Amino acid sequence: MPNSNPTVFIAFQQPIKKAIVCNDLYDSVIRFGKIQRIICMNSPRPDMPHSLIEFESPESSNKCIEYLKTNPLPILNYKCRAEVSNAETLNVKTESPQAHDYTISPRFGHETPITRVLLVNELPRYLTPQSPFHFYNLFSLYGSIIKVNVLSEKRTAMIEYASIEDTINAYQNLSDVKFFDSRLIVKYSKHDSVAAPPGIWCKHFQPLKPLLPSVAPSVFVKFIQLHPIIACSPNTPMALCHYFDHYFVPRPVDVFFDSPTSGVFAFKTTQDAVICVSVLNHKNENGIPLKLAFVSEPPQVSPSNIKYGYSQSHPMSRMSTNQPILPSQSTTSFPPILLSQSVPSQTLQSQPLSSPSLPFQQSQLTNPYSSYKLEPQNNNQTYSLNETQTTKPNKPLTPYYNYSQ
Repeated sequence: MPNSNPTVFIAFQQPIKKAIVCNDLYDSVIRFGKIQRIICMNSPRPDMPHSLIEFESPESSNKCIEYLKTNPLPILNYKCRAEVSNAETLNVKTESPQAHDYTISPRFGHETPITRVLLVNELPRYLTPQSPFHFYNLFSLYGSIIKVNVLSEKRTAMIEYASIEDTINAYQNLSDVKFFDSRLIVKYSKHDSVAAPPGIWCKHFQPLKPLLPSVAPSVFVKFIQLHPIIACSPNTPMALCHYFDHYFVPRPVDVFFDSPTSGVFAFKTTQDAVICVSVLNHKNENGIPLKLAFVSEPPQVSPSNIKYGYSQSHPMSRMSTNQPILPSQSTTSFPPILLSQSVPSQTLQSQPLSSPSLPFQQSQLTNPYSSYKLEPQNNNQTYSLNETQTTKPNKPLTPYYNYSQ
C-alpha cells in the first residue's frame, strides 16, 4: 500500500569517501520530484550518514523508495536503505550545508527554475556545422531531444528536451564532462523552449526515446548494429582501425564482441569514449544506424571474442590455465549476419544467413578480467589494468573537426 508521507529516511549502506551535504542529495534525488527540505544527520558511523528528505508529494517519496530498493543513489553511486520517515514535515531552523529549506532558498535561485532546455557552456573553441549533430548524438543518450541550437560565437549550445525528466537526467549525467579538450558546464536555461528557426547551427529533430540505457560517461561504450563486414573480417583489428580512422575518432584499446554486430568498446580515457559517441552514434552504415551507449563494465565473453590487436600485450595472453575464473555460464549461439547492398534494413532480422566460417568460438562465457583487477572508473581516470600499461597507438592529429587544435 503506497504511503501518504512525503518524507523519506535514507541510510547509507557503504562508507562514503567525502562528506555529503544537502545539495549533493538534492541533485541526486530531484529526478523523483520537487524537494521541500533536507536534513543530514549524524549516525553511529560517521562514514555512513543518515538523511531526511521531504518531498512535495507522497508520490515522489514512493518513487524514491522503490528506486533505491534495487539501485544505488543516482550520481553519488552509493547503496542506500530508504524507508518512510516517522516525521511528515521537517523543521529547518538554521540554514547550513547539513540542513536546508529549499522552499525559502531554492537550489538554483529563483531566476533559474528547471526547464526543458539545457544551457551548455565552454564548448570547444573551434566549432563546425557538424557540431549540432555531435551534441545530439551525445545528449540524446539521456532523453528525447527536439532542438539543438549552437551559438558558435558564444561557445554555447541550447538543447531542448521533450520533458523535464529528460533534462534532469542529462544534467545529472553530463555535467563537467570533458569534450574535445574542453570541460562542459551544463546549466538549466531560463527558457522553456528554443525559439531559433532551423538553420546551419540550429537543427530540429524528431523526439525519440533512447534505444539503449546509458550510464554516466565512462571508458566503456556499448555498440549494436556494427557493420558485420568488420566483425566477420579475417583481420578484425585492422578493419576496426580503418573504421575509426575513417571518421577521425580515437581508436578503442580493446573490443569485446558478444555477437558479430554488438559488444563493447574499451577506450583509454573517458574523453576518447565521449568523442566516439558524439561522432559515431546514429552513424548510418548500409542503411543500418549504429547505436551507442555508455556502460559501467565490459560483458563477460570468451577470450576468443576479445580483439586487442592495436594495444600493447594484453593480460589475457599471459593468463595461465590454473588461474581462477568465474563459474562458466551457458551461451546461446549467434549466426553471422551477411549483408548485401540491395537488402533494406527492415528485412535484416527476417533474413539471417548461416555460415560455417564464424570467426568466434562458441565456448562457455568466462570473465576475462577475473584475475586482473580493473581500476575504478570515472571522468578523470583512464582505462588500464593493474598488471599492464595499456596505450593507444599514436595517430597524427587531424583538423577535420578542428576541436583539438
